[in-house]
Amino acid sequence: MPRGIKKTEEINLQIVELLNTHSLRKISKDLNVPYSTVQYIAAKYKANHTIKDERENNVGDILHKTEGRKKKCSHRDQKIIRFITKNAHNRRLTAQEIKNQLKLPISCSTIRHILNKNGYQCRKPVKKPKLLPRHIQSRLNFCNKYKD
Repeated sequence: MPRGIKKTEEINLQIVELLNTHSLRKISKDLNVPYSTVQYIAAKYKANHTIKDERENNVGDILHKTEGRKKKCSHRDQKIIRFITKNAHNRRLTAQEIKNQLKLPISCSTIRHILNKNGYQCRKPVKKPKLLPRHIQSRLNFCNKYKD
């Protein structure tokens, strides 16, 4: 990621226009832009003959910025992980079990990140005390009493 404030395209265009007629210091003073920024934009323009960032690419008619590392898990894989955990039985699966079930080349922590992003958090199920025979009998009496 570039350091400092990212300048607008308008300022970048003004800098490129003034490159042929003015020095870098003069451009910096006139536009009230740091010298290092003018220097960076000038070097980029001379090397590529464009002021667009090399990380920008066109997909169709839409300009997409591709910053950072590529995702290990595709959007489809994320959808499958969410679908698996929707079932009440599968909500108790661990990240390792999900990984083994899907046979994806991703780590367990990546699966946990996907689940956390979608609102699933790691929780231990609440343990209830076992019903004693007197509890069972009192429940049965209650049901028989209000059966009709």
